[in-house]
Amino acid sequence: MMLSVCPICDEVAKAAHDRDGDGMRFNCDACGDFGISEASAFSMHRYASELRRSFLRAAAHRAEPGSVPVITHID
Repeated sequence: MMLSVCPICDEVAKAAHDRDGDGMRFNCDACGDFGISEASAFSMHRYASELRRSFLRAAAHRAEPGSVPVITHID
């Protein structure tokens, strides 16, 4: 893992390329573990922080129990 900026809260987080898809996996002290598609990560900066958090909450709601939430689209 490398250090990066969390696309949700803009704090320093650990990040790694997702081996199973076309995105990144983040481990953030504030936001927890989550994945995000490359397209979603690229456009996330256009949204206010509360809306970015809502994308993560929606992904967590869709995720199977015990699995890592993944933000696959933000439109």
